[in-house]
Amino acid sequence: MFALAIQTPQANAADLRLIGSGASFPFHLFGLVQGLQQEDPCVTVDYQAKGSGAGIQDLINKTVDFALATLR
Repeated sequence: MFALAIQTPQANAADLRLIGSGASFPFHLFGLVQGLQQEDPCVTVDYQAKGSGAGIQDLINKTVDFALATLR
């Protein structure tokens, strides 16, 4: 299982860029996001798989829009 935490990004109506970090396990799910980006080129999702704790800290520090963490 994994958890997702999101902060609402500030974005123009024409463009949406989401930046995330966290667990490496759900990183493979972002293949689904590539399909979204092909459907709407105004949507960009960047994700750094660097560990649950780092993702949570990035979210706390407001350096990312969302974080993924694995649950044990």
